Amino acid sequence: MLIGLVAAFGFLTNFVLRRTHTLPQTVERHNSSLAERASDALGNVAVIQSFTRIESDRKRQAVTIYNSHNLFRVSSDRFRHRRPWPLQRSRR
Repeated sequence: MLIGLVAAFGFLTNFVLRRTHTLPQTVERHNSSLAERASDALGNVAVIQSFTRIESDRKRQAVTIYNSHNLFRVSSDRFRHRRPWPLQRSRR
């Protein structure tokens, strides 16, 4: 019986020590993976912002071009009668 208890104690000690050694490694791998993902995500923020900034700038530029075109058209229509020469319009 004593030999059986020594074998059981040895087996349980080996099991506990192995688990004690492998579980922190698993947790460390998990934390390392999370830190890597967070680092990648934070590193990509600038890239994503640049893409959204490009789209925003493109829309603003389109609005500015549209507004300046309409402003020119309105101002030229308003002062058309003050020109000393007639406008040559193309026939379509």
